[in-house]
Amino acid sequence: SLGGEAGSFLLESVEHGEKWGRYSFVGCRPALIARGRRGRFEVERGGRIEAQQVDDPWLPLRALLAEWKPPAEGLDWLPRFWGGAVGYVAYDSVRTFEPSVGTRHDDPEAWDFAFAIGGTLIIFDDLRQRAYAVSLRRVDGHDLRE
Repeated sequence: SLGGEAGSFLLESVEHGEKWGRYSFVGCRPALIARGRRGRFEVERGGRIEAQQVDDPWLPLRALLAEWKPPAEGLDWLPRFWGGAVGYVAYDSVRTFEPSVGTRHDDPEAWDFAFAIGGTLIIFDDLRQRAYAVSLRRVDGHDLRE
């Protein structure tokens, strides 16, 4: 099964008001899930949670995303989107960026953001009637063409 677990998603691409999009993306089994809110940033990997107290949870997220760079060449056959960080940014997180909006009155335990990163992605190309399976993993210190 491809869904039903934390970090699973379905994205449909629809352009120019069409009824049917060219691509459908089903993601599952992320390598990690990153979450942040005021004062806390955490990464869940393999059922374990690594948490840290931080002033700005966006800074460790930025550093984490910098570790997940795609190879610069050899992937021209894939659509423009073929994985990465998929998730949400909460409406009230605007207060993090724009202090003039005022203070928060919502649940202080609510996450400002949560993103699933890496994992398995099935890409359905409805135009070409093909499906692609992409496994996104970090590979440190190795040429990905090997």
